[in-house]
Amino acid sequence: RVSNARLAGANLAAAHMAGVDLTSAMFDENSNFSPETLRGARLASVDLSLPYLNGAWQEALGDGSVKLPVGFAAGVSPLEHWSNEGLLTGEFDALWRTWQGEIGYTSPGN
Repeated sequence: RVSNARLAGANLAAAHMAGVDLTSAMFDENSNFSPETLRGARLASVDLSLPYLNGAWQEALGDGSVKLPVGFAAGVSPLEHWSNEGLLTGEFDALWRTWQGEIGYTSPGN
């Protein structure tokens, strides 16, 4: 779990971040958020308009609390699996686990 992480200036290029919870992670314009994978990951209350991005963030599940780059909207392709509403923690937890099952994601050790 990486929630509430201060990732200002972090270089996450090629990081394997499948299944990670990035709720309230804080990036800045010097962050490189271009991991190898975010399959099954969770993004909530995150500003993705600032860091350098690759397409991996689209593999994660997010909600309406995420500030998206220009041209993207939750609930609209390629983010059709995202909720366009900001969800309460319990609601998001249930949605996240259900979605992980739907895409065949299992966390390491399970």
